[in-house]
Amino acid sequence: MELVEKRVRNAKMGKNTIHDVVLVGRSTRIPKVQQLMQDFLK
Repeated sequence: MELVEKRVRNAKMGKNTIHDVVLVGRSTRIPKVQQLMQDFLK
């Protein structure tokens, strides 16, 4: 999640400006990964 936070900061965006997220790749099907992203964006 550290990388996700860093990318959001580098883009000069806030969590509240992100409306949709498209998870791509095999590991994104893991429920824990999906839950971490949902929690991060709350």
